[in-house]
Amino acid sequence: MADELEAVSVSSLHQEIESLNEWIILAGKALRGFYNRRKGVFWRDSFAKDVADNECHPTSTNRSFYALHEYLRFLIEEDLDHKDPVSSIQEILTGVAEKYLGKLPTKKDWVLRSKANQLNMFTESHVLVSVALLGRLKQRLNVRVDMDRVIQEARTIALENQKHLKQWGGGKVHGEDEVHDFVTMHAARGLDAFFGMAGRTWRASADLNDRIKRDVVQQLGYYHANVGSKFDPAELAFSVCSLNRFTSRDTAPLTASSLECIVNSQASDGSWPTARLISYTASRLLHVASYEVALALAQLLLRNVYDRDISGGIKLLPSLNRAVDLVKGSYIEGVDLQGWANDHTRRIGLIESWTTAIVLTFLIHYRDALREIVQHVTLVKLKGTSALNRQRTDASWPDIDSWVCNLRRVRRVAFRSASDTSVKQQLSRSIDDLVIRPIVENPVKRPSAASILFHGPPGSRKTTLVRGIASALGWPLVPISPPDFLRKGGLEGFEGSAADIFDDLMRLRRVVVLFDECEDFFKARPKNQNLESRTIGAFITAGMLPRLQMLKDNRWVIFVLATNSDLSELDIAAIRPGRFDFAEAILYPSQNLALTYVAKNFTRPRLAVSKREAVRKALADIYKNRPEGVPFLTLDELVKRMKEHRDFGYRTALQVLNRKFPPTLTSSL
Repeated sequence: MADELEAVSVSSLHQEIESLNEWIILAGKALRGFYNRRKGVFWRDSFAKDVADNECHPTSTNRSFYALHEYLRFLIEEDLDHKDPVSSIQEILTGVAEKYLGKLPTKKDWVLRSKANQLNMFTESHVLVSVALLGRLKQRLNVRVDMDRVIQEARTIALENQKHLKQWGGGKVHGEDEVHDFVTMHAARGLDAFFGMAGRTWRASADLNDRIKRDVVQQLGYYHANVGSKFDPAELAFSVCSLNRFTSRDTAPLTASSLECIVNSQASDGSWPTARLISYTASRLLHVASYEVALALAQLLLRNVYDRDISGGIKLLPSLNRAVDLVKGSYIEGVDLQGWANDHTRRIGLIESWTTAIVLTFLIHYRDALREIVQHVTLVKLKGTSALNRQRTDASWPDIDSWVCNLRRVRRVAFRSASDTSVKQQLSRSIDDLVIRPIVENPVKRPSAASILFHGPPGSRKTTLVRGIASALGWPLVPISPPDFLRKGGLEGFEGSAADIFDDLMRLRRVVVLFDECEDFFKARPKNQNLESRTIGAFITAGMLPRLQMLKDNRWVIFVLATNSDLSELDIAAIRPGRFDFAEAILYPSQNLALTYVAKNFTRPRLAVSKREAVRKALADIYKNRPEGVPFLTLDELVKRMKEHRDFGYRTALQVLNRKFPPTLTSSL
């Protein structure tokens, strides 16, 4: 894996991301042009806009609703409100929610039935995703929808689709069609989104998993036997996505082999051959666009990166870059509408909302995957693979998991730390209220408070508190210590090392950074110094402060400066208001808290009373002469002695608590 990471150019990935950002905005604006404000739906295509608007175009509306939700997240995450107002996207999402999705219980046929394709599993799967999104939007926007009734109706649809997946061995547009894993994949996504909203999962049958696996193996056989008439790279892509949802022991090797075949089948212009028709019974021929294949591959790339299979993900980048070239070369500017049409339809003047929605979703998810690769490469560069401790989830769709799980975490988030020495754990509650919860409730999980200064004596568990913050958020923890800044020639090379470190930190998102024992870089500078008499340390402090300010203003990581120094020892420019969001003294535990901390570790009930009394008496005597208290490490040593010695008593407790240095070898005999 190290070799693949070394071959990745972070700067080139950033250039690709910047290019994608411009095309995402172009696609987002194009999709908005299909919105029918009066009905709260999206026109299917440029021809449908010229006819009476008595049809809701359900598939187009639901796919556009999802795509614009992702677009809203993108605009917020990248601070691009000036390029396309967030309020306009929120207005459209609210309109679809209230005028279209909100009518689901009372006008079921209107919401679900397409004039061309009638009721079908494919459309219903997208409705389920929309209902799950509606549950999230209702928390953030003023959406007037009876969610209980909508969810009740959607639950009926979900249970019926789950039953059909089992009966049919996969997804179909209509019951008389053949199984097509394009529909299977979307049916699974719809069920995962809907049931995941309530923290539930659904179980597929073993027969479904076996059937998908057989089809994948069969397609691989056609490819390697050079049976081009039967090899279908597009359907193989959807089968592999479905296979990764219903994982088994051989999913990984089958996926790797399949991706190689799919990539090799891509044309130089970025397209894939025309796939098998989705349905032969629908009144309209349903062709699979190449953008659908690209979107499926972007989903697999994103999942690979989340699973830390960086090498597998990197192999997909050339193919996805060609797909981006296809997107750029296929953009259509009409008179009233702009966007994309299915590359296999080839009808002059046709621009489709659903294809434009697919393109928009693909560009956003590909950009998300590239950002994740940058994140991983940067974390490895800073602290090796041990820093890659991103919270794993069980969902197979990273895009759905990111907002479905967030709905549940808002209700259960709570930060508590056994190392909190404040009265009634007020510090823990403040961290929960002011740091953790605002991030969890934020749509893009961005910190509102990005910087904290913890100061206090050694052994007061400042680092433990920082680890607790990272653990509560499920974010990686990146510790930065003085040797990191001195790795390029000591103090003389400090400036170069600091520039590299902060460049890397500015690339990271949703990470907790701990500047540990770095107080010497922020020590108070003597006043009235002339240029000749200034020390190297003074120049270091002057160079560090603006970098910390940029990191704070970026508001994508939480960074904590943990120092053993008193605030009075730090430079006034480092502790002035606005430099850190919060500064908190972390002290040794009080006498009562120390006793409670130790008492939690009593293991033998018969000895617990005598040991507790011995510890209580020893602590009382120590705190008389040492009101500042004792470090947690000393209390941990006390617990260790309690567990190891049956004759543990007051004298032993006092001896441990009084010790300021490690025991000598002779005294330990």
